[in-house]
Amino acid sequence: MIQRIQTVYFLIIIFLAAVLFFTPIYEIKLIGESVRAFYITDHISLLLSNIFIIGLSAINIFLFKNRPLQIKIGWFIFLLILVLSILIRLTFHTEQQNLVSDAVFIFSYFTFLPFLKLIFIFLAIKSIKKDEDLVKSADRFR
Repeated sequence: MIQRIQTVYFLIIIFLAAVLFFTPIYEIKLIGESVRAFYITDHISLLLSNIFIIGLSAINIFLFKNRPLQIKIGWFIFLLILVLSILIRLTFHTEQQNLVSDAVFIFSYFTFLPFLKLIFIFLAIKSIKKDEDLVKSADRFR
């Protein structure tokens, strides 16, 4: 349902994941040359993990009647975001080792969006658990 706070958290996750498509994750500046920006779409593993995060977050919004499944999918999204963060770091270090030593690597502020997504998915899972506990406590009174 739209009025639940975890829906807002999932929408924020979707928005942050969509922002990653259009912003560079890091830039390489070679001395005497122009700046080369690397986007998440340049690497297929980063692209696929981001697409899965968007898709599962959208699906999870509509699973409001099945809270235990929603929690499990939320933890899976959490793991996907961790994998995305690790893959971003690995691609950065791989590119850094492949280039000459006079290259300057510049992290974008948007590189840290997966960490924001981790916070919001954790808040969403916490809110879903709170709803589940509320339903269980109401069932005890019947």
